[in-house]
Amino acid sequence: MKKIIVGFVLLVLCAGLLMGCGDADAYELYTQMMEAMNNVDSIDMDMTMKMDIDMAEFGTISTVTTGNMKQVIRSETDIDMLINMSTTMSGEGIPEETIPMTIYFTNGIMYTEMEMFGEAFRYGMAMSLEEAMEASMGIEMLDFAEDAIKDFNISTQGGNRKIEFTLDGGALNSLIEQVSSSLVGMGIDPSDMSIDMGDVINEIEINSDGMLVSYRMIADINMTMEMYGETISMNMSMDSYMTVNSYNDVVINFPADLDEWEIIDMF
Repeated sequence: MKKIIVGFVLLVLCAGLLMGCGDADAYELYTQMMEAMNNVDSIDMDMTMKMDIDMAEFGTISTVTTGNMKQVIRSETDIDMLINMSTTMSGEGIPEETIPMTIYFTNGIMYTEMEMFGEAFRYGMAMSLEEAMEASMGIEMLDFAEDAIKDFNISTQGGNRKIEFTLDGGALNSLIEQVSSSLVGMGIDPSDMSIDMGDVINEIEINSDGMLVSYRMIADINMTMEMYGETISMNMSMDSYMTVNSYNDVVINFPADLDEWEIIDMF
């Protein structure tokens, strides 16, 4: 089975939800979608992630990341990727700053081209496919127990089928572990913090051919951590949305001079 890593699209979520609900029509919809997705060789999608981080001691920081991702999928472990994205950050006492970035991933190297504070950077880093997804806009596929499903609804919208469901955030151990892992990359020790995941709202739209059209995930995360001898609390609200532009016949054009980019080691 091919593994399509589509950022916000979590097919494992669909599997856990639809097999757990016991609805024959829902399960048939799920199997049709999985069969269709298994035959996808490439994908082109647009993504948006809005995040508000409220730190009572320091105010609120807001980020909006928009972008486009293309993937050419040869096997579960052999995927080429191109991401064009832009992140805008703002907050109390923080001048608004927009950072454009282009990411290429091929042959185990993630190449990054970005401009920050008026200076351009181009470099490559060796990393696994999983590491590349974590460093980009991707969210790892979730794993959860059946009792994490709180409610669901299946409806028809403009000829497409729409699945809406809510998960008990406290049962999403893999998502909590992912948040902890990302904080480690920021130099924060997970043992010095606690994470409380609120309910996670999901919306999936599937077209008449059984193909995925769009995905949305809304989540709230409360964190408390010890830093420099002080207790800091923050609430992170995340709203992620993705739409598929096309499947198959997607082509990624890499810069001709990638071999000349400096390869750096961050560790």
